[in-house]
Amino acid sequence: MPSISDKAERHTIIDRRPGHYLCFPDVCITDTGRLVVVYNEYDQHVATRRALVVRTSDDLGDTWSPVRLLRTDNSHCPRITALEDGHLVIGDDHGVVFFWSADNGETWASHNGAGLSHGLLDRLTQLDTDTFLITGHQHRGSHPHPAIRQAPPEQMVYISHNRCRNWK
Repeated sequence: MPSISDKAERHTIIDRRPGHYLCFPDVCITDTGRLVVVYNEYDQHVATRRALVVRTSDDLGDTWSPVRLLRTDNSHCPRITALEDGHLVIGDDHGVVFFWSADNGETWASHNGAGLSHGLLDRLTQLDTDTFLITGHQHRGSHPHPAIRQAPPEQMVYISHNRCRNWK
């Protein structure tokens, strides 16, 4: 299958700023065709300074809005989901915070998600208006696996019946 990775004219730089390690992006497209990208602004890969960034594009990525910082205290592996009702939801596993937008990513409100103990959350899966699934993983055990030099990973699936406020 042909790839656009070899065609420089098809590439768009979303963000490049000296002194920033920009990483772990995720993107969704809204009902109106707007692209919304969420990612981290770090000082380095194992960061001492972290922020959560959102940008939007209304022309399929040719141009991008200015950087919008959703949180400047921390961030880790954000994921964004466009819901059936038009809401956008960003899950950020640092402190387990969910950011919600009802206006195509223009403004955001947040709330914590109680009960999630695994990190590296995936995108939300919506089952109905109020019910969502999410997965996460962490490393458990005291003996590192030789190939990854960490304890073996454990995957977990969680369910929420109240729009991501509480998880089981």
